[in-house]
Amino acid sequence: MIIEEQLRSLGASLGLDSDIIEQISTCRQFAMYPILPASDVATLSFVTSQEIANTLPTGHSDLWVLAPSHVDVPYPIRKVAVADPSKVFWSLVHGHNSVSVQLSPSVIDSTAAIHPTAQVAEQGVEIAANVSIGPGTVIRPGVRIEKNCTVGGSCQLGNDGFMVKDTFSARVRISHDAGVKIASGVILGAGVIVDAGLFGMDTEIAQNTAVDSGVH
Repeated sequence: MIIEEQLRSLGASLGLDSDIIEQISTCRQFAMYPILPASDVATLSFVTSQEIANTLPTGHSDLWVLAPSHVDVPYPIRKVAVADPSKVFWSLVHGHNSVSVQLSPSVIDSTAAIHPTAQVAEQGVEIAANVSIGPGTVIRPGVRIEKNCTVGGSCQLGNDGFMVKDTFSARVRISHDAGVKIASGVILGAGVIVDAGLFGMDTEIAQNTAVDSGVH
């Protein structure tokens, strides 16, 4: 959930006009159209053309859209006019996701077998019963591993996802804000990489899935 003070600070750091900052400060979540949450929570998205704007859904009760000044959006969607909507949106997302959050101490079941050379973050990790973690594996905050899973050696779980957006005026690197959920009975081969999710949605590996070595 976006905090108003944080959004105002991010907007100011991007050099946005005070009236634009005021307009977007009420938003509490980001969403990339056409994937919009079915929610009444104030949501910030963006469009870059009239063609895309014409397809925006009007059923969302509190949707704010960054758009070029020459693009119109349908009522009751609220338009925020900026020169490069994509750059502003992704810069706000990156800034928001880069802020550290307070995490709880990691919880590891006593029956889990973790190789001495594996690295498990001291905060934000949950490892359930009968989980095996191989040598050299790194598990970062935000990872949850359910029971009876096998994680091979040299795996990387919970890395910041690699996402780069080329906008009209800049290239923006996007940090990810969610985690990783590995359901029960999963087998990960050696060297598997599972990046963290985005927009609050964890990267999930379904129950009893087997992933071959070296898969990213």
